[in-house]
Amino acid sequence: MFSKIRVELKHNISFRIVTAIVTFLFVCSVTVTAFAASAGIMKVTVADGSRVIEIATRSDDPEEIVTEAGLKLAANDELDLSAFDEEEGGTIKILRAKTLRVVDENDVMYCIGYSTVGNTLKNSGVALNEMDETSISLEENLSSGMQVVIKRAFKVTVEVDGEQTDVYTTGATVEEVLEKAGVDVSEDDKISHKSSTPLVDEAVITVGRVEYKERVETESYSYETVTKTTDELYEGESEVVTKGVDGIKEVTYSDKYVDGEFMSTEVIDEEVVKEAVDEVVKIGSKKRPALVEFKDGVVPISDLATPSYVELDDNRLPVEYVDYYEGESTAYSGDHSTASGRKPCQGHVAVDPKMFPYGTELYIVSLDGNYIYGYCIAADTGGFVNNSNTLVDLYLDTDDMCYEWGRRDVAIYVISYPD
Repeated sequence: MFSKIRVELKHNISFRIVTAIVTFLFVCSVTVTAFAASAGIMKVTVADGSRVIEIATRSDDPEEIVTEAGLKLAANDELDLSAFDEEEGGTIKILRAKTLRVVDENDVMYCIGYSTVGNTLKNSGVALNEMDETSISLEENLSSGMQVVIKRAFKVTVEVDGEQTDVYTTGATVEEVLEKAGVDVSEDDKISHKSSTPLVDEAVITVGRVEYKERVETESYSYETVTKTTDELYEGESEVVTKGVDGIKEVTYSDKYVDGEFMSTEVIDEEVVKEAVDEVVKIGSKKRPALVEFKDGVVPISDLATPSYVELDDNRLPVEYVDYYEGESTAYSGDHSTASGRKPCQGHVAVDPKMFPYGTELYIVSLDGNYIYGYCIAADTGGFVNNSNTLVDLYLDTDDMCYEWGRRDVAIYVISYPD
């Protein structure tokens, strides 16, 4: 019985001790919490991009608070404290520094920024004009390795219709600049620059207004001259058979004006009103004989009588002939026959039959006026044909006569060619 009482007593004492300890700990907890609040502990949210950390701290130093949150700041990082209070806490936002490579015309620079491209350029002192262009939107947030290219706008002046208009561009085509200036251009207008010409600062584009005007003029045009050769006239002589008459035509011109100033004209149509009459001229083909004066006592050598149909002038030269040649002659004798079958005699001469066919009637005199060989006939072929410039080889009765003749220039009158 005593033993049971001791057990119960012991149990009650243990229960009371546990209860006392729990009560003590609760009181301590409440006391500590109240003490902490009274000692300046505050809650702070640290935002690092998408990462958010909440801590309780006694520090009012933002950089210490960031460190307590287990975060590190780089050299150029900054803190946004707009939502933070040193006594009440709040939110500390870490602005991580990023490098922006800027290509500005021929210059390259590196800018440190924390938000958008536009803010970074502005904070770095890079001023942009309204017409400048950037390869990246100014509203875009910075990212690692980002580059922005700036195209600076420059002035181009457009001169047209007596007025000037300034257009700012970063390198538009001539067509785009004209459109921007509100200039309508027709396909006939004259533009100072080709569409492919690169534009530079202070360039001046001029537009000349082109206008075409048609006019009709009545004009004469020259007749054509038609020539016909004739053996009725000597070489160098001519005779007008039909006199030429100019024609008349109506010519339509297209005159080009640039900004009202005449520049050029072009024929776009012609209509003949009156046809021209060709002028017909005869040109002499008959060779003019040399003016030979024969010495007194000179008589024809040829044994052939001059036919009655061969008329001679007072100087004993043929009046009518169909051809005339001048050239070198030689002489030969002693042959018993000719290539044509005719008997050799003074009056039967050797020739190139391709030039003077056998049977051709000739009349030959020496140009020095010492000899008249007279009327003769092409009857033989000379050995000179293939190896000299000799035109004729004259048959003479004796060798002495041939030696005396030697080589001598002659005039050859062709009386007729054989049928």
